[in-house]
Amino acid sequence: MSARKITSSRARAASVAQKATVCAVLLAAWPACSEQGDDGGSDAAGGNNSLNVDGSGATGSTTDGSTNDGSATDSPASGSTNGMGGGNAVSFEECVGNSAEPEANPAIIQILLDTSLSMQWSAAGSSLTKLEDTRAALKAVLDTLPPTTAIGLSNYPNVVYERDGTCYDGNDGVYLDLLGPADSPHRDALADALDATEPNGGTPTHMAYLHALELVQAANLPGQRYVLIITDGTPTYGLACSGNGMIPVPTPSLVLEAAKAYGEEGVRTFVVGSPGSEDALEPLSEMATNGGTAREGCSDVGPTYCHFDMTQSEDFQEDLRKALVDIVGQTLSCEYEVPEPPDGQLLDPDLVNVLFTDGEGDRHELPKNLDGDGCEVGWHYSDDGDQVVLCDDTCDLVRSDTKARLDVVFGCETVTVVK
Repeated sequence: MSARKITSSRARAASVAQKATVCAVLLAAWPACSEQGDDGGSDAAGGNNSLNVDGSGATGSTTDGSTNDGSATDSPASGSTNGMGGGNAVSFEECVGNSAEPEANPAIIQILLDTSLSMQWSAAGSSLTKLEDTRAALKAVLDTLPPTTAIGLSNYPNVVYERDGTCYDGNDGVYLDLLGPADSPHRDALADALDATEPNGGTPTHMAYLHALELVQAANLPGQRYVLIITDGTPTYGLACSGNGMIPVPTPSLVLEAAKAYGEEGVRTFVVGSPGSEDALEPLSEMATNGGTAREGCSDVGPTYCHFDMTQSEDFQEDLRKALVDIVGQTLSCEYEVPEPPDGQLLDPDLVNVLFTDGEGDRHELPKNLDGDGCEVGWHYSDDGDQVVLCDDTCDLVRSDTKARLDVVFGCETVTVVK
C-alpha cells in the first residue's frame, strides 16, 4: 500500500515548531523561576499559556478565559475544591504571575485491524460491510483526536490466503507518529490507508499482534503504549502460518503474549470483538484482561465480557464509534511535562499549583498529594521532578470532561492534600 511510503517527518516538524513557540513565550515570562543562587524570589512577569485537557493549547489565555497583554494576571482563581481533594482553598490574587502550558505525554496507539474475508459481510441492521462500518467509525474518531496523539495502523492479513507462500504480510500500513494538525500528512496517510483496505484472506491474529507489538515498542516517543485490536473472529492461522486459514486455531498463546506485553513492557491491549466473533468471546475477553484493559465489573466467562463485545450490537457503526471514544478517553495522558525554565534560572517546585477548569467553567484547585504513585486525589511530581502526574481518581475525572482545561499555575505556595 502506497500510504506507508508517506513520510511523517512533517508532522513531527510541526510538533517541534509548536513546542518551540511555547518555549519562546515561557522564556519571556517565568514568575516561578529565580536567578540561580538567589532566595527564590521572582523577578519576571509576563503572559501565560493554558492547556486544554484534549491537548490543544490556548496561548495567551488567562485562568478565567480572557486574553492578556503579557503582564501578570490579577484575577484570582475561585478557590473551590468541590470534591476534587484537599480542604484548603487558596487565593491566587496576589502571588500568581502566570500559568504555563505543560506538554502532555502522547497516547501511543497502534491500531491492528482485521481485514480478513469475513469482514465483507454485513452486521445485523446495516447495509454496509463490517469493514465499511469499521472504517467510518475509525475515521470519525480519528478526526476528533488532538494533535498530540500518536497513531499507527496495521491491517491483517494483507494477502489472499497463502499467496506467495505466506498467510500474512506485515509490510503494509502507516507508521506510528503524532497526528499533528487537521491537515497533516500523517492524518491523510491514515485516511488513505483505511480507504484502501479490502477484505481478503484468513485471520493470522497471532503473527499480526506480535508485529503490532514490535511497532509500538519501537516508537521513539514518551508516553503510555497501547495496541487496539479490532477483529470479527477466531484466528484461523497460528505462528508460521500453521493452519489452513478456514478452521479456527487455539488461542492460549495469544493470551499469554498480551500478558507478557503488559507485564514486561507495560503495553496495554484493547480488544474489540466485532459481529462474527461470537465463538471467540472468552479468549478475546481473556486477552483484554491479561492485556490490562479489563472493563469494570466484567468476567471472562460473561455475560459482561472484559473486551468490547459488539456481537449483540443493533447499530454496529455507532456502537463501535462509542467504544472507540471510550478507549481513546482511557488513553489520554495524565502526565504533563513541566517546561524548562530559562538559562540561569531555577524553577521553585514549592511555588507550583494545578488548576482544573471543568466544562462548565468552574475552577478547582487540585492539591498536591504527598503519597506520590498510587494516590487517589490531586497530583504529584514524577520521580525525576520533570512531570506533573494526576492521581488516579483525579485523572479519571479530568479524562471524563472533554471540555475541561488544565493549567499549571506558578507563583503561589503549593497547596497539599489535608489528611
